[in-house]
Amino acid sequence: MKSGMIKRIILLILAVALLIGSIFIIRSCSAPPDYEDIEARFRQLIEDSYEVNVVLFGEGLPTYPHVSDPKSSTEVIHTGEYVTSADGKEKERLVYYYYTLDEENTVVAYRDSYLEDFAYALVVKAPMSADELKAEFPVKDGDNAAYYEEIYSSESEKRYCYTIPYEEAHYDFYYTSADAAGYDYVRLDAKYRTVDDIKKLAESVYSLSYTTSIYTTLFDGVSSGGVVMPPKFFETTASNGSFLLAQSNTYEAMNVEKRVFLFETAKINKLSSNKKLVRISINSYLPSNPDKIVESEITIVYENGDWYLNNPTF
Repeated sequence: MKSGMIKRIILLILAVALLIGSIFIIRSCSAPPDYEDIEARFRQLIEDSYEVNVVLFGEGLPTYPHVSDPKSSTEVIHTGEYVTSADGKEKERLVYYYYTLDEENTVVAYRDSYLEDFAYALVVKAPMSADELKAEFPVKDGDNAAYYEEIYSSESEKRYCYTIPYEEAHYDFYYTSADAAGYDYVRLDAKYRTVDDIKKLAESVYSLSYTTSIYTTLFDGVSSGGVVMPPKFFETTASNGSFLLAQSNTYEAMNVEKRVFLFETAKINKLSSNKKLVRISINSYLPSNPDKIVESEITIVYENGDWYLNNPTF
């Protein structure tokens, strides 16, 4: 899906959400409150909205890196060499190997038998001396194995392999083909781990009329003009059997930079007879462009005994 189309869909949904939020405000014939009466709550809502904006519209929640267990892609080399096995029979020596998830070096894990631990070899394009290898891959105390031996070399292929001491990175979750494409799983140690957690967070800051109007986009997905935008979040059973919250890794995060509001400039704007809706005019700027001060209008509504934001603060 083209990013421009996705952005237009999101902006359209936000605009509709604002309209819906205004329609469902309960009207009253009483006068709205003075700014001083709601200033403390307004400040708190602005501060709390930053976290909500990141989760709903920005980068979202921390997830498990989308990696697969490299052992699942183990391949076999038929060496053509024959050795005598423990039962006295001659068998071809097979080498089982896979490429590790090292992002900086090409490191291969290999072994001759499933009963052995994997050893590791560094694959490079130019010869390296033992001293060079030691400097990059030092031996840990107590490790008496032999390293830095050349086990393969080919000048024509520009491929040289050396044994090295190596410890693979461990990941808390490994994805398989059974997991939904285009999604990562939210970590179990994340602050918010379910759809209900996200809704409670959103509704602690934003009005129900506003949040319910964006929930379809976030949790169900939408389509417009033949373009389908899948949900940002949904709950599912992962390939390891755990029930997890999935978060889209193709969602184009909006710029939710923490806007700085100048509260000394705040004033109630467009007075009306509705005491449950207040429009506040306030100057603000983005830290990335502090010289560009803009006038913003933040609408708050009174619901369930307290005030809530009725439009986003980014």
